[in-house]
Amino acid sequence: LVALAMERKAKMNSCDRKVDFSEFQDWLEKHGDYEAIVDGANIGLYQQNFADGGFSLPQLEAVVKELYHKSGNNKWPLILLHKKRVRTLLENPTHRNLVEEWINNGVLYATPPGSNDDWYWLYATAKLKCLLVTNDET
Repeated sequence: LVALAMERKAKMNSCDRKVDFSEFQDWLEKHGDYEAIVDGANIGLYQQNFADGGFSLPQLEAVVKELYHKSGNNKWPLILLHKKRVRTLLENPTHRNLVEEWINNGVLYATPPGSNDDWYWLYATAKLKCLLVTNDET
């Protein structure tokens, strides 16, 4: 899986992307005590394709809290979101505190610009042999 992810990144003609993924691998080695991985974008966008629909942080928060309580030992899942989406959420005063809490608790990882977050949650799930929560049909 790692080799495939790195190969796909290399085809995008950017050494930076290979470094970004390596940084995530290193980060996960240090912080990888998760029982579940959450594909934040797909959970936050699930069934939001209506006129006023958009990314739903309350929807993502509900899933994250449910996983936390069902873990048996109150362990937070790892949430993966694109850095751009995290930045947008932090700019919204309504969402800022929750997102900062996730960041401070080490349960939110922001994937770098231009990267495909699917590789990140696929890798983390395989590496940690844990539950994946997504709506992606990859």
